[in-house]
Amino acid sequence: MDGAVFLPNHDAAISAYVEGVVAGEITAGRYVRLACERHLRDLERAEAGGPYLWDASEANFLCAWVEAMPHAKAEWAARGETIRLEPWQAWYIGSLNGWRERETGLRRFRTAYLEVARKNAKSTMAAAVALYLLAADGEAGPDVYAAATKMKPARMVFDTGRVMARKLAADPSSTFRRLGLRIEEHRIRSADRAGEFSPLEAKALD
Repeated sequence: MDGAVFLPNHDAAISAYVEGVVAGEITAGRYVRLACERHLRDLERAEAGGPYLWDASEANFLCAWVEAMPHAKAEWAARGETIRLEPWQAWYIGSLNGWRERETGLRRFRTAYLEVARKNAKSTMAAAVALYLLAADGEAGPDVYAAATKMKPARMVFDTGRVMARKLAADPSSTFRRLGLRIEEHRIRSADRAGEFSPLEAKALD
């Protein structure tokens, strides 16, 4: 995250992935294929003045933010590497931020569902997006939670984000330090101290 060059173009990778899935050149499940087909239809509707638009800059920004995050575990962390998104991950993350309501500019998608096999970086992606929502989304006093029915998996996401934040805060060349986050044991607080990211054990009725 060096400030000057912060927005690599993920839009081309996203388009290639979507078109490859729809053409049958990339193996994907039924629901992924349907979502990719919807993506292409919605691009046509957006050009025709539909209620939603594709903001490539917003999609790129979130993808670039995630790729600026350092790995927290395993050999990638030991080598000091940052995250590198696979095409499907760029499409998934980019879609969350790129699709916007035309009239309000707000995000179209408020709920997202991701189901993949173990070791596909679910917790890593979730932690990086959570830090974005806390520090870079522009909302005043955001409440961000890593929630699960047991505290251990909730802590897994939160602790991954906490390691990322600590590494970046310790890097004198990182603009992340300017965000002024307060990194604590059980929460990360925003610069204005009105927002925080924390783990949450959500009971069934919650």
